[in-house]
Amino acid sequence: MAQKKTLFETLQEKEELQEQLHILQEHHTFVDSPWVRFGIILVVIALLTVFFPMRTSIHLNDNLNFKAVLGMVWTAEQVRAEFNFPVYKSSAVLKKETEKARNDEPLVFLYDPYIEKEAYKKLDYILSLKKDSLRFSQALPVAESKIAEILTVLPNSEVQKKIFAEQFQELLKTVFSKGIINISVQILTTDFVAIRTSGTNERIVPVSSILDSTKYQAYVDKLINSTVSDTFRLAAQRLSQLFIKPNCTYSVSLTEQAKAAAVESVPKTVGIVRQGEIVVERGEVVDEQIIQKLQSYDNIRLFDQQQVFNWYMLIGAIILSSTIVLTMVVFMNSNFKKYYLNNYHLAGFLSPLVFVALMTWTTNSIETDLPIQFAILIPAFSMLFAILYDTKVAFLITVAMALVVAGIRGGDYAVALAYLSAGTIASYSVGQIQDRAQILKSLLYTFVGFVVPIVGISFARSVELNEVLLSCFIAFINSAISPMIAFGLLIVVERVFNVVSELRLIEYQQMNHPLLQELREKAPGTYQHTITIANLVEAATREIGGRPLLAKVGAFFHDIGKLAKAEYFSENQLNIENKHDRIVPKKSANIIRNHVEDGIELAKEYRLPQAIIDFIPQHHGTMLIKHFYAVAVEKAGDVEKVDERDFRYSGPKPQSKEAAILMIADSVEAISRTPIANDKDTLRKAINGIIQERMSDGQFDECDLTFKDLQIITEVFVKNLVASSHSRVAYKQMPNKTASSPVSIPKK
Repeated sequence: MAQKKTLFETLQEKEELQEQLHILQEHHTFVDSPWVRFGIILVVIALLTVFFPMRTSIHLNDNLNFKAVLGMVWTAEQVRAEFNFPVYKSSAVLKKETEKARNDEPLVFLYDPYIEKEAYKKLDYILSLKKDSLRFSQALPVAESKIAEILTVLPNSEVQKKIFAEQFQELLKTVFSKGIINISVQILTTDFVAIRTSGTNERIVPVSSILDSTKYQAYVDKLINSTVSDTFRLAAQRLSQLFIKPNCTYSVSLTEQAKAAAVESVPKTVGIVRQGEIVVERGEVVDEQIIQKLQSYDNIRLFDQQQVFNWYMLIGAIILSSTIVLTMVVFMNSNFKKYYLNNYHLAGFLSPLVFVALMTWTTNSIETDLPIQFAILIPAFSMLFAILYDTKVAFLITVAMALVVAGIRGGDYAVALAYLSAGTIASYSVGQIQDRAQILKSLLYTFVGFVVPIVGISFARSVELNEVLLSCFIAFINSAISPMIAFGLLIVVERVFNVVSELRLIEYQQMNHPLLQELREKAPGTYQHTITIANLVEAATREIGGRPLLAKVGAFFHDIGKLAKAEYFSENQLNIENKHDRIVPKKSANIIRNHVEDGIELAKEYRLPQAIIDFIPQHHGTMLIKHFYAVAVEKAGDVEKVDERDFRYSGPKPQSKEAAILMIADSVEAISRTPIANDKDTLRKAINGIIQERMSDGQFDECDLTFKDLQIITEVFVKNLVASSHSRVAYKQMPNKTASSPVSIPKK
């Protein structure tokens, strides 16, 4: 029986070995199969071809807008206008002129003649009174004591009263004719204001000649001293304080209408090109005027003529794509044969071309004046392949990617050269990398690789300095985020060989995640808030023995829902009005509360792990949106008339220590921007108050935070906030020891 069992086991082991051998043979066939290799090459060529331009207008010789670059020599055929068309200003120029027109338009004030008439009427009434027969009149709603005080300084005789009346009426006429506006001239941004005297009549008045609500009384006093007799000055001063007030009221609606009309009146064209007129000659240097004509011509044809598929352009795109890919493949076969024969490596080498083609196509499709053609992440791929393979491989891929960009952009030599330089230097800057942190040092080298060709070509083409600086700025952003992208991709590659529990989280702590990038662009205040509390949460979680990386990543994404309506959150309201001032508290609370649901939807759309998504609703739990609840109660006049449930978050309450710490940090972060952050005791008391408030509200009932944990969290927050808010001292640098090796003392 034992012998039969041994034989059975032997046969079973043989079958398992054969099955494993079959799997290995299939795997070997896939990795080394020339048919698979051929298929990969064809797929890459097809994908690249898709991103090449293949549609044109019905005039096949017209491709003006893509080739018109400032300072270049026009090598295409002569362009002659086929019809009359206006030459439109560039969007940058038009924007500048419209902004100037809007800013220069004077504020509109409504003139109220009733103010002056009432002053005369009240003067007559006062002068008609007798000191011993004081009576109160509805026509003059002034306290009798005030009238009595004025009567004591008025002239006694009728003759003197008549003289005083004439002098004071002349005073009133002088003051009111100048105009008194109801706001301070300090806030006016123009040298003139418009005084609307009737429905359509208005006069433009210099700001220097009008009176405002802050200085008209001083002018009146000065006028009294120079025009009113000494006998009557005291009476004139008392009556002026009673009768004279602003007679020109600022009108927001009329001002906005005037500014809108001024913007509309800005001409959008700079001239006209007649039918048959030459737009640009072959061999002519392209200047700003020619670019404006070509762009206007192209835009009008875009609206007036049908865009059709061009088979010639398709054939050209296939040839160009094939040339780039096959040149790269031939070079790989000659110099990196082991990579070429491995289909996994071949696919990895060719895949960056597809990604770069997509990014290039995207930058071409976005209508903007920004030079976003320098935002393509070629340096990131160059670094990645330099780290994974070597600088020679990285250089090969960099050349291919630069050619792809040039091809899709219609032969843009300048951009291709910039990427070739930046990508090559980036790859060599990480060629001797020792650890992942070293990749950040390549930022400076990559930026230099961008700047040199950008500046050189721009100066050769006489490009304006501000455009050069803007291109360098976009290149700097690219240089800054490319190392982060490369680091993230490196982690993905490493995960293929060794999956560990924290790697998934490391992937999402990079600040180049699309959601965080969008948060930085659309909600910079929220973005900075996120960074600050992420550091607090990470430090506190580490001290209580939690998962600091999970807490940090959760903090990064907890407020992404604010992207939908970033301007409704106070941290993003820089130099703009508070939109909540124009809506009811309940609606404001709904907007604030909805950022949780919006955040969850965004997180699911971007496929964030559920562990990260959980932080979005839990960091608010079921807390009360106190500010708008208080406003609602104040407006209602009775707390019973306001449903508290309308002003609470939907929850759930924090289910983990990490989420609870984030809830605390979300409120504590605001303290770091106040003076109390410099005092440990005051800061500790404030943090304890926040914790106590949430405990009383039951927010920590469903997580396992202990009192000891809360004490530790408080001390970590105090330590970090005090450290981040302490004053810094700048120290002088030491002189260089040698000309080539500067030495500096770091700042504390």
